Amino acid sequence: APDADMQSYTAGAVANDGEITTEKQGAAMLIGSQVENRGRVVSPEGQIGFAAGNEVELAPDESGKRRYLVKVGAIPGVAVNRAEGAVTADSGVIGMYGRQVIQDGTARAVSAIGKSGVIELLATDAISLGKESRTESPVSNSTESFHESFEFTGGDIQLKGLMPVVDTAPD
Repeated sequence: APDADMQSYTAGAVANDGEITTEKQGAAMLIGSQVENRGRVVSPEGQIGFAAGNEVELAPDESGKRRYLVKVGAIPGVAVNRAEGAVTADSGVIGMYGRQVIQDGTARAVSAIGKSGVIELLATDAISLGKESRTESPVSNSTESFHESFEFTGGDIQLKGLMPVVDTAPD
């Protein structure tokens, strides 16, 4: 039986040409057979996901690193962030999942004290970064300070192969 917390979606194509903004620690998940972003998606300290496939499941992430773990079904689709698209999750997680992942725009997840920015591009067939694209997880220029015993981890950008019907949680 499926987990009561898991949510399954079967959908058509999804496109964003506008602006989507969540509150702090929110989640903006674009889920469809094909996913395309030409607009702006912002989720401070939250999670942004473009999950392309005939079936996509979201399950709570017990580790607390993100809001959801994403599972793409047996027929993944194409997830695209077009050149005019901008995706920002400072101190959060940005994920693009599908058969083919095309990142031609801006994907930015700033790392700050206490929380690293993460960008994960996971595909079964191909990952493409456009010539003018920006995929970045810089360190915040905040004036915050911390004790020298604090362990700081910088941002994490992952480009990986993805097996269909396998959780897209990174290692």
